[in-house]
Amino acid sequence: MTVILDESLSFARDLTATEPMTLLDLGSLLQVVVDDVCDVGGQAELVIEQPVKIFGQAVALRRAFANLIDNAVDYGESARVVLKADAVIEIHDKGPGIAPEDVEKALAPFVRLESSRNRETGGTGLGLAIANTVISRHGGTLTFSRSADGFVVMVTLLPSTS
Repeated sequence: MTVILDESLSFARDLTATEPMTLLDLGSLLQVVVDDVCDVGGQAELVIEQPVKIFGQAVALRRAFANLIDNAVDYGESARVVLKADAVIEIHDKGPGIAPEDVEKALAPFVRLESSRNRETGGTGLGLAIANTVISRHGGTLTFSRSADGFVVMVTLLPSTS
């Protein structure tokens, strides 16, 4: 219950976030998230094809990317995060991903596609909702696709022009 309450409060805070927008090095922000995942035993790597700066809320974006990368590790064995030009971030994993017909449902708060009630096999159903809210608030998009090797989550943000 404590975890669900904490996640619910975090979701509510994210919806009304007042964190200031600052110029961020997206590669550095993603590296912190990837390092955190590896520090707790997850398998993740970051590939920076091109450095990118954006205006954004660092804490909120770290939370959004942590949710996405944690999902890749939890459901797809590992995460390969690729930062591309124009503030495009791809998160590759080896899992089955989300069926196209389930995407809208998966982005809703408190929805878990994993049907068991076991906390070991699924979260509270807020991770994708939080990520989607934060990314949308930054003028970005969150899309999902299947690849030959697994699943890809693509985040497109607005790059800084300065």
